[in-house]
Amino acid sequence: MNLAQIDNILDKIVEVLQADPAFANVKKWYKVDGMVIGAYPAVSVAPKTENFTEITQDKDDTTADFNIYVYVQVFNPEDGEKQVRDLAHAVRDCLMKRSNRDLAALAIDSFVEQIDYLTVDAGETQLLHAAQVRYKVKYYCTKDLS
Repeated sequence: MNLAQIDNILDKIVEVLQADPAFANVKKWYKVDGMVIGAYPAVSVAPKTENFTEITQDKDDTTADFNIYVYVQVFNPEDGEKQVRDLAHAVRDCLMKRSNRDLAALAIDSFVEQIDYLTVDAGETQLLHAAQVRYKVKYYCTKDLS
């Protein structure tokens, strides 16, 4: 098991998702906590919290909670909501694959614990359909002892 930092985990999550064919139509990828207006469909990934338990003086057992947002802007509400549900479940399916659970040996384990859905008026008769996927990653983190 490698020792990791939060940015290593963030980069690996995006890398794993981008490599999955289910996301071939995603136009934009962001490493931010929230949705960015622009090209759709889009995905944003960011850490929300980190919890640490000290193992040794230079190593912590860490659990990080990530928000992964998938979002589309579609005129037809049923189509938009279906597209966003499909994307959210594609995120879960990808990250829960046995080969991805350890994020290329950076994580001890990971788990998608919840999906929340949202539709908002985006103006000009457009609707923004989104899902927030809550993803928990457990890993060992190093500490700077200098």
